[in-house]
Amino acid sequence: MASIRSVAVYQRGSLVRFTQTFEDAAGSAYDPATITLQVKRPGGSPISSVSALTYGSGSPMGIVRTAAGHYYAELDLDTAGVWFLRWESTGPYQSADEFSIEVERGAFA
Repeated sequence: MASIRSVAVYQRGSLVRFTQTFEDAAGSAYDPATITLQVKRPGGSPISSVSALTYGSGSPMGIVRTAAGHYYAELDLDTAGVWFLRWESTGPYQSADEFSIEVERGAFA
């Protein structure tokens, strides 16, 4: 099994924007057929997967398109520990990107 890269450390209570860019084989940004962001909280409790194209839905974890191939989702990091995130796309240039972040408890938490 491949190791999952750790990308950052945050403080509990932070609202963090995670971005993802999707590119074709030539390196040009493109919009996949579907996009999903899966999130697993510390202790293994998954947050429901969120599919793209729910722009402005007001959901607590919607995926937003900012330009062709450029998307983001904001997460309220309300639990200390290691979180796992995975972006997935379908279409001719199917891709997946999985990583972890650490959320610290903090002195005032």
